[in-house]
Amino acid sequence: MKAARIVEPNKPLEISELETPKPSGNEVIVKVKAAGVCHSDLHLWEGGYDLGDGTFLKVTDRGVKYPVTPGHEIVGTVAEVGNDVKDVSVGDVVLVYPWIGEGECPACKAGNENLCDAPKSIGLFQDGGYAENVKVPHYKYLAKISGLDLDAATSLACSGLTAYNAVKNLVSVPTFLSCLKNVLKGKKAPFFEVNKLEFFQNHQIINEIEDEHDQGRYLINEIKNILKPISIPLNEQTEDKLKELIWDYID
Repeated sequence: MKAARIVEPNKPLEISELETPKPSGNEVIVKVKAAGVCHSDLHLWEGGYDLGDGTFLKVTDRGVKYPVTPGHEIVGTVAEVGNDVKDVSVGDVVLVYPWIGEGECPACKAGNENLCDAPKSIGLFQDGGYAENVKVPHYKYLAKISGLDLDAATSLACSGLTAYNAVKNLVSVPTFLSCLKNVLKGKKAPFFEVNKLEFFQNHQIINEIEDEHDQGRYLINEIKNILKPISIPLNEQTEDKLKELIWDYID
């Protein structure tokens, strides 16, 4: 199979011919249909992270080994399965969850593999989705998807989870809810990304706000109108409108 690999930092990716992986046990081979480009892929290509003040954290110091096939935002179809695989079948369209741990540390045993001290993340610590096929160590890291644009779906297990998890956790924090209400009441506060507003309305936060400030109330109503029905996807038109409304008021 063909794979685009980072052989060394800051050099063009090389198209390599690799042996197509074979599954065993709980492993699944996914034929890649779409793979996103995340900023983390750029850091991987650059060889690390600029932490400021002249400090550069090398990915090799974190356990990355070159050459490596990048790509952790992956959607594809199940091509082959190991003998112990359940719940997924050949032909299923799946989203790959890439934040895999080594399985034995306290974080992994608590179900927080994304916090593993010795991560095995796909596309970073093991070969990823910039290839015709990718091996997923366990079928539990696959989510069946249908009715979604495959290109757009690639980021759901990366930036999508980042945004969702952050908002989901913070809505229970009183100081965050207070800050959010201040934003929606028109007070000076950091800008919230527009793609979070649908989540806020789903959790009845916007609807709970009682605001006597006319312009703040106008902003809330405009946001509600734009998000009806709640299930509408954000597109260029709605995103630009939300940005215009919020930035005009905050400025």
